[in-house]
This record gives sequence, C-alpha cells and structure tokens, in this order.
Amino acid sequence: MAADLPDEHDAPAEHADELPAIAITGMACRFPGADSTDAFWELLRDGVEPRETVPDEELRRAGLLDRVRDDPSYVATRMRFTDPSLFDAGYFGMTPAEAAATDPQQRLLLETTVHALRDAALEPGTFDGSVGVYLGMNLSDYLLRHVMSHPEVVEALGWHRVLMGNDRGFTATGVSYRLGLTGPSAAVDCACSSSLAAVHHACRALLDYEADAAVAGGAGIKPTDLGYSYVEGGIGSPDGRCRPFSADARGTVFSSGVGVVVLRRLEDALADGDRVLAVIRAGGVNNDGARKSGYTAPSARGQAELIASVLELAGIDSDQVSYVEAHGTGTALGDPIEVSALTEAFRTTSRTSGVSGTSGTSRSTGFCGIGSVKSNIGHLDSASGIAGLIKVVLALRHRTLPPTLWCEETSPHIDFDTSPFRVTGKLQPWDGPRPLLAGVSSFGVGGTNVHLLVEEAPEVPEAATGGASRHVRLLPFSAASRTALDAWESGLRERLSAQTPEGVRDMAYTLARGHAVLPFRRALLWVDGREPITLDGDGADTGRGGVAFVLPHAEPDQESVQELLDRHPVFRKTAERLVGPWAAAHGMTVQQALRTLAARAPALLTSTVVSLGEAAVWAEHQGAAPRAVVAARASRPAAAVLAGALTEDELAAAMADFSLDGAPVADGMGSDEHVLRRVSLRPLSIP
Repeated sequence: MAADLPDEHDAPAEHADELPAIAITGMACRFPGADSTDAFWELLRDGVEPRETVPDEELRRAGLLDRVRDDPSYVATRMRFTDPSLFDAGYFGMTPAEAAATDPQQRLLLETTVHALRDAALEPGTFDGSVGVYLGMNLSDYLLRHVMSHPEVVEALGWHRVLMGNDRGFTATGVSYRLGLTGPSAAVDCACSSSLAAVHHACRALLDYEADAAVAGGAGIKPTDLGYSYVEGGIGSPDGRCRPFSADARGTVFSSGVGVVVLRRLEDALADGDRVLAVIRAGGVNNDGARKSGYTAPSARGQAELIASVLELAGIDSDQVSYVEAHGTGTALGDPIEVSALTEAFRTTSRTSGVSGTSGTSRSTGFCGIGSVKSNIGHLDSASGIAGLIKVVLALRHRTLPPTLWCEETSPHIDFDTSPFRVTGKLQPWDGPRPLLAGVSSFGVGGTNVHLLVEEAPEVPEAATGGASRHVRLLPFSAASRTALDAWESGLRERLSAQTPEGVRDMAYTLARGHAVLPFRRALLWVDGREPITLDGDGADTGRGGVAFVLPHAEPDQESVQELLDRHPVFRKTAERLVGPWAAAHGMTVQQALRTLAARAPALLTSTVVSLGEAAVWAEHQGAAPRAVVAARASRPAAAVLAGALTEDELAAAMADFSLDGAPVADGMGSDEHVLRRVSLRPLSIP
C-alpha cells in the first residue's frame, strides 16, 4: 500500500498552483489484449500478459524456413493484437487502393484519434477553436515488406501517394487533413520516446496558445508478427517475456500498439465543463549528448537532470510523488541505470533529508512505487510512452496501482534497499491526500529523454458535471452503416455493464456532445443499472434531420426543478420572465412564487416554466431549434411559444392573473384551462 505523506507534504509547493497546467480530457488506445481504455484497465488490474505462441502452420504459410523455425534460438511468441489490416476506408474518404497502400500505423492513428476526440466530447466540426496534432510512429516496415513487393500498386497510385501513406513525416498532417483539424500539425520522431515527446510538444503548443486543443500520441505496429530470433547479448528476451527490475530480467519484447490523448488547457477545460481525466502538471525533454558509453546506451546523468528539472519546474518536492511509471525495458543495462537516475533526481529535489538516506526516517526508502507496463504488453517502440501515460491516468482515476509482472525477486544490480522506490508487484490501493502525483518516463535510443509529472484530476461537484438526482441516461450513437451501428451497440452494452452510474453519466455526455451524427442512428435508454433498452430509428436518416420536443403532462419533482435553477442560468432567467409578473401580482419573490406553484399548481409549473426552461437549456448547449413539438394539452401554450405562434411575454401575461382561489389544484386542469382560455393561438407551424 502506498504510504500516506507527512503533513508537511500534503500539498504541492505554493507556486505550483500558479503554473499553467494541461488537462487530459480524452483517451483511446489499441494495445495487445485490449482494444479500448476500459479493456486496458481490466488487463492491468488483473495482471494479464496477452502473450501467445505463433502456430507452426502460420509460420509455414509465411514462408519461414524450417531451419529458422526449428532453431532453438527462435522465439515463436508474440503479444496478441487485433488484426491491424481491418480499416473503414470509406469513413475517411479513402479508396480501397489508397487504404491498402497506407501503413497500418497511419490507419490506426486515424481511427484512434477519432475515438479519442469522441471520448473527449470534442467534435471538430462544432468545436470553437483550433486542434493541433502531434504524433509519432515507427519506421514503415509495411512499406518495405509489403507495398514495395507489389510494384503494380506503386505504379497504379504513384510513388508520391505511396510515400505519403507510409513516411513518418506525413503522419500528423494526414490526420489533420482527414479530420479537418486546423491547429499546428507535426510528426515527432525520437525512437522509443516519440509518443511521450509528442504529448510534451502538444502541451507546449497549448501553453503558448498556438492551439485550443491538441491530440497527441503514437503508433508502433508490426504488420506481421511471427516472433524473432534471440541473439545472446542483444536486447531481446530469450523466451518472449519482459521482466522489468527482476533478477530474472534478460531482455525486452517488441509488440504492437497505438494510443492517443486529447489535451486542453486546464482552465479552459474546467470553464467548458469538460470531463478531466488527469492533469499534466509539468514536463520536459533533454538529450544525453555524448555523456554515455555509446550512442544506443542510456545515460544516468541525462535522465537524472531531466527528472530533477521537471520536479523543480512544477515546484514539487519528490516526497510528494508516490508512483513512477518507468521506461522499464527489462534489460540488464537499462533498468539499473534508470533506477539510479531516479534515485539521484529524487535526492536532489527533496526538502527532507529522508530521501537522501541521512536521517533514517521511515520515508527514506521504498515510499514511491515503481512499475512498467512493458511487463504486460511488451515494448511498443514509438508508442511505448503513450502506453505508460494512459496506464497512469487509469490508475489515478481508480486510485489503484496495478501490478508489475514477473518480479518475484528484484535485480541484484539495482539498489532498491537505499532508494525511494519499491516495485509494485501486486494490485494495491493508491492511498494518499489529493492530488496524487506520478511521474512518467520514456527514453529513446539516441538519448532523447522525456518525463511528465501527472496529477490526479481535480474534484468537481456532481452538479458541474451534468449529474441528476435520478439515474436515467440516454446514450445516442450513430454509424455510416447498419452493420457498424450493430457493432456500436454491442460494444456500448459491454462497456455499460461494467460502469458505475457516474461512468454512465460521462458516457452519455460524451456521446451527446462529442460524436458526429451519421446516417444510421440509435440510442440506448439506461435506467438505474437495468438492462438498457434499444431505441431504434427506421433505417438511414433521410437527410431532413432536426429534433422534436415532447412536452408531457407531468407533475414536477421540486428537487429536480431546483437543481435546474441552480445549474443553468438560462433556465433560471426563463423562469423569472414567465413567473415574474405572477409573482409581482401576488407580492412574492420569484423563488417564493416557484415554490407556491410547485405545491399548489404543479401542472402550470410543468407546462410552462419547466417545458420552456428545458428548451432554453437545450438551445444553449446544442444551438438547435425543434423541427416539431408534440405536446399534451396542458403544454400547448409552451408548444406555441416554441413554434413562434405565441411570445413568452404573452404567455407570462396570461399567467399573471391566474388565481389559486385559496385551494390547491390537484390535477392541474384549472391552471391549464385558465391559460388556454387567456391566450389566442395563432396558426401553429414549424418549418
């Protein structure tokens, strides 16, 4: 269990609060054994390694020579990854030929960026601002092994088009073009640290106001994974298993994956009511230079200087950091150097002497957890850093540290006994005062080091995130075909089955705000955790579009009405305009009038104030007027206002001289008939 911090370290240093911060508002990924962030968390929580043996028949079909396949040094294992060739080309305006000649890394980055933007409830077509794109990816093995072996494809499309679909330099700009994103767009390439460096550069662009939002991440995809030949003394594992920090560590395992996060300035995200998953408090990038034994070797000095500088930039005492997601490749050279560098950085940035080991306090050693996602899913190369970041965000949200696998005994070459770190070998609560803090490291071959300091998301009151007193949620979704729509529903039902009511609330908000409306539409109605009800349309949309309002005859829930008044200024102003004349005539304040009407004429309140107030909230958030209004008799005056056949002032005047006659109106008929008699309805027509 992560130890609680002493009182003097319960809060970040004073000036850290003044440092501009970046909110992570959306995420999406496809990693070995996990095609979504929910599935990824389950894999991490349960300590799963999705490793599988490559069947002999598959090796033979691929043309692997018998002498290679039968060699004892051949490691016929891989991390299970969903077929990267599957791609909806039409959705992105690509022909089948174009898609076939495009590296799966570019294809999956397109798809994953769409899913991340949806997760952030950010629809590019309606977002009032620019969105930057910062992405990294591996060298295109697909171009070398697959496209170039088909000269007829190159000849048909032209070399320039083939190059744009496979060269790393076109990765980010291709996403910007296909999705219509107009902020800065740059490919980031520094080997294994590419995706985390992309996140850092995206943060800098946001802080410099070059963009209003940004997507960042990377891909490392092996289009054909048949295992590998183990080389003694190399970086590969002899058995296909990665064991970071372990006495049994003998090398790493390369696998496939893609991950993307959506970023906004924290102040903007909070002002717009965005869901904040975590906060990037500070970050940095440096290079080892020549301060190491060779070009491919890591440098303890370079890593330590970077991590210390990030902590100092944030004004954070290292004692406050309770977990580090390390680069952790499971190699004999890399892991000891990394822990040594972390220890040095923590010692130089601690306000207490405990970390330096001179005071003998209980926090001098082992107070900070350390782990590596590579023990689960292997080394994703250019995407390894984004995998570590997404893991940390999920752990922060669950306040749980997932296990780092295969480390029953730590490496004798790593001095954990006198360091601040302990390997998180078991699933454990992540306890501590808010906000929890974690470091994320990614180090690239060639010496480009990246470190981010990630903080738990701020607590937001329920009302500010769209909560409601009753757990009833509508989850709309759409697709370009009925087959895709069915797949959407299946995946959505699976996710709903594992969600808390708060999680369902977030999903409903995201689906309503962050998704483009496609021709085939459907919705799930979720009520208090019961099996969702499917609300299906009649085939494809006809192109007419629009929204219909249904104004029922129902008595209001006073608590819900008060919640609407408190949460939505536009609802409150509508109520004041409608009830104001009646309140003045009866010597009451608007609040007193609302309480009186709720108790003695509830149908009048529902048919006017609630109906028109909720319509005003919808118009403010969606910017749309109804194409049609369906109303119970009691709500016909409100429907007339929405249709333009009656003004709000005319309705308010009709209500102004309504008398309670000294008795409650039990069924609302008195109030309904009064208002209906007092107003003159012009012809009702909604275009």
